[in-house]
Formats: sequence, structure tokens, C-alpha cells
Amino acid sequence: MILCYSLYMLPLFVKYAPKSLVEFVGQKKGIAELKQFIEDFSRKKTKKACLLFGPPGCGKTAAVYALANDMQLEVLELNASDFRNKDIINKVVGEASKQRSLFSFAKGKLLLIEEVDGMSGNEDRGGLSALRGVIAQSKFPVIMTANDAYTRKLVELRRSCKLIQFNELTTLEVYKIIKRIVQEEKLDISDFVLMKIARLSEGDARAAINDIHSFSNEVGLVDDLRDKKESILKALMKVLKTVDIDVALRAFDRIDVDFDECVLWLDENLPREYKDAESLAKAYDILSKVDVLRGRILRRQHWRFLGYMYNLATAGVALSKKQKLVGYVKYQRNDRILKMWIARRANSKLEEVLRKIAEKTHSSVNKVRKNFRFYLTILRDMAVAEWLGLGEEIQNIVKK
Repeated sequence: MILCYSLYMLPLFVKYAPKSLVEFVGQKKGIAELKQFIEDFSRKKTKKACLLFGPPGCGKTAAVYALANDMQLEVLELNASDFRNKDIINKVVGEASKQRSLFSFAKGKLLLIEEVDGMSGNEDRGGLSALRGVIAQSKFPVIMTANDAYTRKLVELRRSCKLIQFNELTTLEVYKIIKRIVQEEKLDISDFVLMKIARLSEGDARAAINDIHSFSNEVGLVDDLRDKKESILKALMKVLKTVDIDVALRAFDRIDVDFDECVLWLDENLPREYKDAESLAKAYDILSKVDVLRGRILRRQHWRFLGYMYNLATAGVALSKKQKLVGYVKYQRNDRILKMWIARRANSKLEEVLRKIAEKTHSSVNKVRKNFRFYLTILRDMAVAEWLGLGEEIQNIVKK
């Protein structure tokens, strides 16, 4: 059976990916270097691979495909996360780097390996060294992409590659990209809204394109982007009741609640809504992935995962059920939220004590915190506490 996909079924960032470098917005220096690399490779005047690096959504993959179209090259794309260990890389990537193009129209071939900076840990052992071996034997140019080319695990790989940097897109460049799509799709979105989307994207064109897709499907006028605050209960209903991906994705956009707290609300109320065991298991599996990504952000400062966390906690949880849910369910606050609030309140009071001691003793807050056990004995004297200007409530905390 042959499946035929209409252009209308494609995501907008795929449908409107530049077919030629003439259509490409921004990255002039990086694209010139990338084109020069391909030309030099054919004359054997450069390294066999280049490492194309830059933030998410800056056009790394799109540039490779646009350049390949212009130069009539076949692109064989592989993702490093799919071919991770030494044996698989040697078998799959190694063979692909030696085979000629299967298409008669192509004048050559290039090998595109995405997200090489995502290879790490025991399951990837030997993967990067195998990749270096494949590059050395490749008959075709190898282009690899990464968000961060200067992570320690890529030290050896960098030596065998030409480094090409793509910078974060400017707000104006993102605006030009999404403006063209809006005109082609005949969407009713004003320039004011488009510029706001471009600013909020922080240079990520893919995120901005996804945003205009979501806005175009939202009920009501897209231009009405006033900051109407919603309650957490209403936001939860948009995730837990619906199976509409666009509604779910924007569920937490207009609430004054921290994202981590939203996840705790979902954790507490999922069993109240999802009575089907399979749907509940899927939803909790997705929330566990949110927690894993949060841990990676805290440990490695990989802030690009934040968008994935948001999408998983909203659309991911919403689509884990089989159908739209109806009926009233009373949502409850997670006990951990109350404990977090109490802890934050206690810490703020402690910080006030530390600050006042630091002012009176002409010390730094960190030094006072380090020697706080000593200061505690002095603070038990009411005269000292009054001299510091501590309130009665804080004095009671110190006495405890």
C-alpha cells in the first residue's frame, strides 16, 4: 500500500522549509562557509567532515537541505540518537558513507548526522570514536549538527572536522520567516502579533512557526493577545479534558503559576480524571519524562529542553487518553505545593535575619550564613534581637 501525504498534512516548518539558499533568511556567513566546504571537498582541499553548530531553530538542517537542492546532491540523514554505539555506527553509518547515490538526478551525495552532541553515557560507549573512523573512510562529505560544539565529549571529533557556526536568529529575521508563511497560508494574524511571536521565540524559528500554527487554530481572534489571567483549575481542564493538541499546548500560557507547580497539579489530579488504566499509565510515563528533562536542565544547563518539557506536560498528557472527557471533577492541590510554600516562607524569614545581622556586623550574608550557629546563641538574648530590629514572629523562629 502506498501512502500519499498532502502538503496540508505537513507541519508548517516542513512545508515551508527553504528549497533553495535564495529563500534562506539569515546565516550568510555560515552558509558561505558551508558551501565552500562542499566545493573544497570535491577538490580534496578540506577535511572530510564539518560540524555545524548553533542554537535550536537557527536553520542548521534547513541550510543543508537547501544547499543540497542547489547543488543537486542527495542527502542521507541519520540521527546520532538512533545510531549510538560502535557496532551500529560502523554497520549503518559506515555503509552509508561508502555507497553511491541511488538517484540518477543527483550529482553526488552528502551524509547528514544530526545531534552528535546528544551522544553520551554507557549506551553510547565507543560511538564517537567509531564516528571518527567512519569520517576518515567516507567517500562523501559528512555534515554533523550540534547545539554545543564545545562540550568536552566532542573534543576529539572537533579535530577531524571543520567548524561552522550558525548564530541565533534576530527578531527581525524570525519575523520575515513567519510573515512569509502567514501570507502563503492566508492567516489572519497582524504584524503586531507576528512581531510579538518573533520576540518570544528568542531566535528559534521552528518554535515561532509552531506558535503561528497554534494561534491560527485557536478559537476567536488571534490578534486578541491581551494577558487575560486564568485560574490553574481552568488550565488543568484544558489539559485533562481535551484531546485537541492546540488547546492543550496553550493551557498554561495565561496563568500566574510556576511551571513546576503546574506539573504537581497534574500529578495530583490525573487519577481523578483518567479512570482508564492504560491512559493513566501513559500520562504518568510522559510526566516522568518531564522530570528527566528537568533534571538534565538542572545538571547540565540544557535549557533547550524547556520547550520539550512544556509540550510533554500539556499536549503529551492530553493526548495520552483515547477520547475527550466530560463531567465535573473536583481538582485538589498537591500537598507538596503547600510544603514548598511553607519552606519558601521560612527561608525568606531566615534570609531577612541573615541580612540584618550582616548589616549590623558589616559582614557579607554568606559569611553570616556560614557562622550562623554562633549567631544563634547571641540572638536568644532579646536585647540583641531588638537591636537588630527583628520582629516578634522572627524572634520566635530563632528561639526554636
